[in-house]
Amino acid sequence: DGSALVQWETAAEKNNDYFLVERSSDNEHFEIIGRVMGSGTTTTIHKYELEDPIPLNGTGYYRLKQVDFDGRTETFKIVAFDMNRSVSELTIAECSPNPFTSSIRLITDVPTGGVIQIELLSMGGAKVWENISILPSGRQIMNLYPEVSVPGVYLLRLSDQELYLIVR
Repeated sequence: DGSALVQWETAAEKNNDYFLVERSSDNEHFEIIGRVMGSGTTTTIHKYELEDPIPLNGTGYYRLKQVDFDGRTETFKIVAFDMNRSVSELTIAECSPNPFTSSIRLITDVPTGGVIQIELLSMGGAKVWENISILPSGRQIMNLYPEVSVPGVYLLRLSDQELYLIVR
């Protein structure tokens, strides 16, 4: 259904306060996406799960960190998850103004609804701004307000489509 479900189980736990579920797009820099309470000290099997409703497009990486009551942590192996979300044959009808100063009006025709990831990248490839939206099918009008402080040429990437924009 467009989400990722992280599931794990324990055979026993000792002083387990909670678990942190972390996600990364590059397998190096992780962000916490959820916290699940542990079961303290137990010798019975416990099953846990956390849903990531909007996983990263392409390959995302998940890892689990267990935190004890005293703050000690243990980090478990990284698991890759491939999510090939695409808005089928999305076409861009209008992107204006170009150059822009503070906002972009984007009109798209979406044959099949879905999740779209919109990124503004520097010409060196660094992500400057990001937005994730769920779009229904049909013509969509979006007003984007990317926070860009440095004038220059940027790349606007929508799922797998790219446009070059100039900031004044």
